[in-house]
Order: sequence, then structure tokens, then C-alpha cells
Amino acid sequence: MGILASHFDYPVFSMMKEFAPDIPLEKKVSTLSYAQKQIVEIVRSIGFNAKIVIMDEPTAALSIRESQRLYNVVTMLKERGISVIYISHVLEDIFTIGDEVTVLRDGKVVGVRVIKETTRQELVKMMVGKVVHQPYTQRNIDYNNRVLEVKNLTTSSLSDVSFSLHKGEILGFYGLRGAGKSEVARALFGLDNWKSGEVFLHQQPVDMINPEKAIHTYGLAMVPEERLSEGLFMSLSVSDNIVITNLKKFISYCIFSERKKQAEATRLIQELHMQVHSPNQKANTLKWWESAKKWSLPNVYMQKQKFFY
Repeated sequence: MGILASHFDYPVFSMMKEFAPDIPLEKKVSTLSYAQKQIVEIVRSIGFNAKIVIMDEPTAALSIRESQRLYNVVTMLKERGISVIYISHVLEDIFTIGDEVTVLRDGKVVGVRVIKETTRQELVKMMVGKVVHQPYTQRNIDYNNRVLEVKNLTTSSLSDVSFSLHKGEILGFYGLRGAGKSEVARALFGLDNWKSGEVFLHQQPVDMINPEKAIHTYGLAMVPEERLSEGLFMSLSVSDNIVITNLKKFISYCIFSERKKQAEATRLIQELHMQVHSPNQKANTLKWWESAKKWSLPNVYMQKQKFFY
């Protein structure tokens, strides 16, 4: 679209103004949000008279507001007579904009339903193969066992953030994109510099954290928001990514054992039920959810005690 920037009277630009009037046509795509980039892609496709648009997990990284905007775009496509294949595991997406749903499990079609004639419970049963009575199981948390405490964390993006984490607890940080959630994780893992603040692990103060100390000294692991660009070596294999945090285990007398690496990677892949063709499969060929699993594996392998997602 940038090539035609001097011809804003082209039909495709009229559609851009209709679908996203708040996005200036002169603006660089690299400066757009994830949601805005998706809209540009959609307009580009229908600008070339596409009759079917395929969307693969379009709301996976969107806020509620951004998701609602995408729903509106899909509705506009339907009004134009354009068919949409919408791939998602988010039931809210399906029930908000869908007309008919096809459920797959393990690569096979489980069933087809008309949205108005089905329920969330039925779709969940089809997806997982069993009835889920309670989406979250309450666990006993030992609130006397504080494993992590952060006091007055301040960085260039955060101001005076304090919280505690207890053994076995899942502590959530909620907010819109850009609110500072990811910045908390980055600071804890030592990726962003601290201006002030204190960290205690098992009630003992620790030195300023950097990624090396986080991994090898303090038992911290982080699954970053941008898994593909920050979390993985995309040109390397699944097995290479899994063992990358503890290569010393496979070295004996200055010789690296490829056989031991493959055996260990295979064991962990099976343990986490990863859907990969082989340990030698390249990371850049995996679906995003398998990529998330794979980024978790090296940290599990190092027996980390605290994860940040």
C-alpha cells in the first residue's frame, strides 16, 4: 500500500478509510499496533477482490477493546458478502461473530454445529473429549511460605510496584496492552534496568538480577510476550531450543553428545505432549501454542521454581 501512497483515490484506500479511519495512510506499518496491522492485512486482501478471508487466531494477542474492533471488521466483511474462515480456540470469538463452527481435535473433525443451536459446554466437550465442570480447580496455597517479594520496583516504565508470591501460587497481572504488565516480567528477569527497589527470594535479599543470574543462580524463568522474536532461536531445531540453557550436561571431555541431547529432548517432548514431527523440526515451523510449550521446556529442564508469562 505504501507504493501507491501518492494515489489515495484508489478503491483500496477508500476501504482503508472505511475500516480504520484512525490509521493515517502515510504512517509506517512498523509503528502500528498488532491489531492495526491485522486490519491493514485484511484490507489488503479484500482490496484484491478476495472472496474468502482466512484468519488464524487473530485475537490471540489482542486486548478486549482490540478484539471488539476486530469483531466489527469481520461483521463488515460479512455485510460485503465476503466469507470468513475464522480459526480460534477462544469461545468468545466463536459465539460473537460465528454462524457455524467445525471442531477439530488431534487433526480430525469432531463435529459441526450451528452457533445458535449449540452451547459453550458442548463445544468444550467436543474440543477436549470430556465434560469440564469447573474451568479452574482451587488449590491450597501456603501463604506462610513467601517465595518471592518485590518492594518499590521502579524502572523507566514502572513506578513503585510491590507484590508477593507464595509457594504454588499463580499471581496474575491484569491490564490493557501497554499498561506495564510485560515490563514487570522484564524487570524481574533482569532485561530492564532498575532505578530502585528490592527483591527477596525465600525472604532473603538478592543482588541486582540479570538474565544469567535469573536462570542459573535464582531459579527464575520467563516466557516472553513476543515468543517468536524474543523467546526462541527460530532457525534451530526443537531439541536445540530445549537444551540450550544447560548444554554443559551433554559435554564430556570437551565432546558434545548429540545422542544424549536427542534422547533428553524426546523425553521432554513426550512429557509435555508437544505436537511435533520430530525433535529435529525447526522452531519456525511450529504453531504459536507449541512454540509457547517449547519455550517452557528449557526452563522446566533447568528445574526452575518460578515462571513469568
